[in-house]
Amino acid sequence: MTTEAKIWKYGWQLVLMAIVVFMAGRCANPVTPGGGPRDTQPPVVLGSDPQNQAIFFNKKTIVLHFDEFVKIKSPDQQVLISPPLEKKPEYRLRGKSLIIDLQSELTPNTTYTIFFGNAIVDLAEENPLANYSYVFSTGAFIDSMAIAGQVLMAFNRQPVADAFVMLYPPHIDTVPDDSLPMLVRPLYVAKTDKLGHFLLANLRNESYRIFALNDLNSNYFFDQPGEEIAFIDSLLTPEVMEHEEPDFSIGDTLVADTIAEEQFLADSAGMLHNHTNYVLAMFKQVDSTLRIASVESFYPPRFQINFSAPVLNPQLRVLEGTTKPEWNIMQASRYADTITWWITDTLIDSLRLEVSNRNEVLDTLLLAFTPPEKKPVRRPRDDEEPVRPERLGITANIKSRKLDLGKPLILTMDAPLARFNFDQTLMVEGNDTLGAAPFVGIDSVRRKFQLQHPLAEDTQYQIIFSDSMLYNIYGLTNDSLGFTFNTGNPREYGSIVMNVNLDSAATPYIIQLLDAKERVLREFYLTTSQKVPMEFLNPDIYLIKAIADRWPNRRWDTGIYTETRQPEQVYYFLDELKVRANWDIEKSWKLP
Repeated sequence: MTTEAKIWKYGWQLVLMAIVVFMAGRCANPVTPGGGPRDTQPPVVLGSDPQNQAIFFNKKTIVLHFDEFVKIKSPDQQVLISPPLEKKPEYRLRGKSLIIDLQSELTPNTTYTIFFGNAIVDLAEENPLANYSYVFSTGAFIDSMAIAGQVLMAFNRQPVADAFVMLYPPHIDTVPDDSLPMLVRPLYVAKTDKLGHFLLANLRNESYRIFALNDLNSNYFFDQPGEEIAFIDSLLTPEVMEHEEPDFSIGDTLVADTIAEEQFLADSAGMLHNHTNYVLAMFKQVDSTLRIASVESFYPPRFQINFSAPVLNPQLRVLEGTTKPEWNIMQASRYADTITWWITDTLIDSLRLEVSNRNEVLDTLLLAFTPPEKKPVRRPRDDEEPVRPERLGITANIKSRKLDLGKPLILTMDAPLARFNFDQTLMVEGNDTLGAAPFVGIDSVRRKFQLQHPLAEDTQYQIIFSDSMLYNIYGLTNDSLGFTFNTGNPREYGSIVMNVNLDSAATPYIIQLLDAKERVLREFYLTTSQKVPMEFLNPDIYLIKAIADRWPNRRWDTGIYTETRQPEQVYYFLDELKVRANWDIEKSWKLP
């Protein structure tokens, strides 16, 4: 072989080796492949065989064609066929198509609806094709009756999205009417949109019972303690809807009546014109079984028990931890469903207790009271102040050194007081020294104290506390301290006067002033028609809410479906009230 041939031969070998080394290097250093954003779009139905809304249907299979590969999840729970079939269909996938094999004979001259819920999802990301329905008729026409409406939360009238709205026949021989949503799957089902609206279409001209359900396990049964339900007592009759795609937008969701069907006029924004739109009030019923929901323990020693319902006579029996007969102070919340026990025996580091209510044992608890880990105390230098011992904590309802007109000064201790002497305080009004500040206790455990002196407008006050005049149950006392604040000027505030007209004196009403976040600022209890003055309001936007106290206990009561009891009705004054400084608003409100 000539020298030139050898160079040519070995040169190609070197080139091939370089290519192999390069490719090996690429394989040894993999790079994360690039990609676009995550797919969030549900599959799209491109068509079906037979077509959706087909009449004279006589097939054994239905084929749905999609724009991508799909799968079907939990069809036994998600897919509803109305009217029900004797046998469940079988579902098969072929390419980008879903094949539904009907296993039952179909009834002549009947409209069927297959509601898929969230069963159809794409293969890659499982994005659901929400609430897709396939409708067909074995007769000459598709049933055209429908029921429409809205689901609102009973307590605050807010729309409920993604709730199931379900229809049942009026009577099933083997099931009592009041057990329908607990034992029977519905004949028809729809889902609410983001504004709580629903449309149950393609119904037969029959009467139905209606329910709405916040279905936590998506099985169309009212079978979970936390599930919320709504119902209408009377039977509903569907109507012929004149619009194929009605506009369900609504101008004002704070409408009045809570339960009864409502006939909106033709000019009511957004609702179906000249049709009945049913409003269902959704609620979570109180668990009738009293139980302990949660327990928290704290240091210094105290513990709090949250109950599933108000407790009438809670009792504790110490099994281990203390032998003192008076070892705690009990403090109940407003509605007696949360109880705090402050422990006066400060040597207790743990307790084993038996908790009862009306002599019925609820549970046995083991509580530990572990002090927080203390940082090592550094010996102060000669030029430093000594480390201060832990002191009693006091807060006041003062914001930015200001107390609004109409509000009394209230002090809150971090723990109940064991002893106190407010004679050692000093109160200064403007430039005048008035002497001791007259505080009185306003709760049962001596944590809250209210100043009894009338406060003048636009005036500076100072309350000075002497050292060691208050002692809490843990033996902590106060430093010398003072509270300085100014009262407001009347020109800084506005007012609202509501002329409330009660149509019936049989039902008292709770009238609440709310801020924009619906926090209760003031509350009034009315048994007759009267003016309700709301003075010294800071400039802001306010709402007015009314609760029909049907079971007079000065609180809103939820419904109890098992007793067919609706929640107490709630009303909102339709207008937001914008209060300006030095401005008065007067409104009239007629309540049923």
